[in-house]
Amino acid sequence: MICTTENLCVNCPDEIRGICCYYLGLIEGHLIYLPNHPCKYLDLNTQKCSIYKKRKEINPNCLTLKEMYIKGTLPKNCPYVINDLIYQKRNTAILTLPFNVSNSIKFEFSKLNNQKHSEIGCYDIIRTSICPKCESGNIEEEWDYRKDVMFFKYQCNDCNHKWNNFEKQIEFRMPLFICVHGCGDIKLKEMKNASDHEDPTLICPKCGRCTWYITPKNKSRLKTND
Repeated sequence: MICTTENLCVNCPDEIRGICCYYLGLIEGHLIYLPNHPCKYLDLNTQKCSIYKKRKEINPNCLTLKEMYIKGTLPKNCPYVINDLIYQKRNTAILTLPFNVSNSIKFEFSKLNNQKHSEIGCYDIIRTSICPKCESGNIEEEWDYRKDVMFFKYQCNDCNHKWNNFEKQIEFRMPLFICVHGCGDIKLKEMKNASDHEDPTLICPKCGRCTWYITPKNKSRLKTND
């Protein structure tokens, strides 16, 4: 398995420098880099991340080395995997679309590559790249929407584990909650799930009563159960 330190990035070959910061399209089972869709935080002049030290805080969807290794998105001449015989034998992400691919792949690639970046880039909705239970990259992703919050839900095709990013999403948008019963600001990690409710609801650890989250856009939307 790949090491977790990132001291080899400074030795990244010029021909692939910054490639990890481009979005990929999944086309007929193949992951293909989209040259028209770099991350908005990539400096195109230097091909380096402009927020490198705070990238996970600002853009939580930035993949870790482990996630890239598991998903196969590291180029094979990346210093981390160039001597990894197992990785070199894997079917990994395609850097440049070959000329001999099918017309259907060419069509879908052109369609994705020429879409607006706002339809491809994902910065505000938190995603999961690998299964948190078995660390497989073979997962299915679906949109969900509840109570003014857009988020993803998942199922792992290998171990059938199911999960969603609802709590991570509201923590990213609003790390502090306001208890409507007067208990003040409370950190999300201190809140408890109320699993018996149909909609995602959180319980204040201080008063033990249900309190609905408050979004940055509309702080007046509250729901309580006394």
